[in-house]
Amino acid sequence: MASFTDLPSTPQEMRDDAQSRPVLSPAGRPPFFIGSSGTPQELEDIGYLVGEDWQHGSQPVPDFLLDVLDNRMLLPSSRMAPQPVSINGETYSIALGPRGRRDAQLIHHPGPSSVPDARIGASRASASASDRSGRVLGASEWLGDQHIQRDYELLSQELRQSNPNLAARTRFVDPLIAFQVGHGTDGDALDAFHRIVNDRNGNDTADFLFLPVSDASATNLHARGSHWSLLLVDRRDRDRPVAYHYDSAKAYYDSAKAYNATPAAKLAARVGADLRDAPMRQQGNGYDCGVFVVDGTRALVRRLAGRRHADLSLLYLVVDRQALRNRLSG
Repeated sequence: MASFTDLPSTPQEMRDDAQSRPVLSPAGRPPFFIGSSGTPQELEDIGYLVGEDWQHGSQPVPDFLLDVLDNRMLLPSSRMAPQPVSINGETYSIALGPRGRRDAQLIHHPGPSSVPDARIGASRASASASDRSGRVLGASEWLGDQHIQRDYELLSQELRQSNPNLAARTRFVDPLIAFQVGHGTDGDALDAFHRIVNDRNGNDTADFLFLPVSDASATNLHARGSHWSLLLVDRRDRDRPVAYHYDSAKAYYDSAKAYNATPAAKLAARVGADLRDAPMRQQGNGYDCGVFVVDGTRALVRRLAGRRHADLSLLYLVVDRQALRNRLSG
């Protein structure tokens, strides 16, 4: 297992101009659709993944979208009912062909939404105040799940190009999926976990899981959370997986309080890992946690790519919010 030897580098000043908090149910919601139960359900817009040049119409799911849709549990399966998505404001359903997921089709449903007018108006008004693409991060904006997920998707693409072997064994987990694993029912959590670790052939190939940890409430919709931390699960030994918890705000919130200790422990237990507290540089304010999560993830990936027994201490991590903003907007 990895050691936690202090890095030889000299500590530098942190860049503390970021604001970070989980936003599990943001004000800027995507459109809604009426589900089989007759109640409105949130319809996720994935247009930011395909760009504004996307040509509407029924068509095969592009290869680069399969992993994203699968990770977000949007592809239908024997245990997952088809769920529509929105692409740049247009509604699509997803159907599987004779070859299963490799033959997934996007079925275009043009025309007005089935959502009541009042709901549409509210959605449009709120959308103007919140960009859910993850591309826009203001100078003092608090990070939401969309920012972390976009940077994770970018990092996944980079790793597939630079180190395909490590990429095949690593999962950068959507914050909402991580929340479901930690707080969902046993059945939902187990299903989400299998979707994370299994490849398209149903084989468990995940040696490393990067899971954002949130202190958001699973029962109180108004308690959206105020802190992010990071859980790295090392599963190279399937019989004794280890979960390393990196929390940049223990000093700020008082280490005795261990702000994200409870949700981290629940998440580690759900993935069957032994929880350990990992060295993490402490932020100098109460709002930089999300930047520490994404930059900490990138630092750990670089070390895992370098050698098998990597030093996984983040005691001297230096975060760069401007670099994050540039990545997100690119």
